[in-house]
Amino acid sequence: MKNPRISLIGVFFILFIISCKNDHPKKPEIIRGFLDLSTWDFKKNGIFYLTGDWEFYWHYLFEPEDFETNKLVDPDYINVPFSWTKKNNSNRSYPEFGYGTYRLRIIVPDDSAAYKFHFSSIFSSAKVWINGSFCFEKG
Repeated sequence: MKNPRISLIGVFFILFIISCKNDHPKKPEIIRGFLDLSTWDFKKNGIFYLTGDWEFYWHYLFEPEDFETNKLVDPDYINVPFSWTKKNNSNRSYPEFGYGTYRLRIIVPDDSAAYKFHFSSIFSSAKVWINGSFCFEKG
């Protein structure tokens, strides 16, 4: 006859493994300037921080219509919210003084829903467009 103690330990081990199952969806990542939030449930999962690899165009100040022409220079990819003076994914950094365009494309779960963006720190001038519409300007 098997030892009942070993069977009981086995049952507890299986229950432990089942209870450790993670029911949270895998958090989407920003990769090469693109983020797919189509399956993100904001009510269930909460806010989403837009940290990751945004497109970055050093010494260019593009506007939305510029991206429609497909005649742009190739972007670099820079980790946001970090400074462009720090090494980025292509092992490149930029001078402290200068300008550039950041771009992030996002797919959202509901095109007709209202979404809020909060910019906690923009230390210089900025213009922000969402879906080709000008939203705000700082500096």
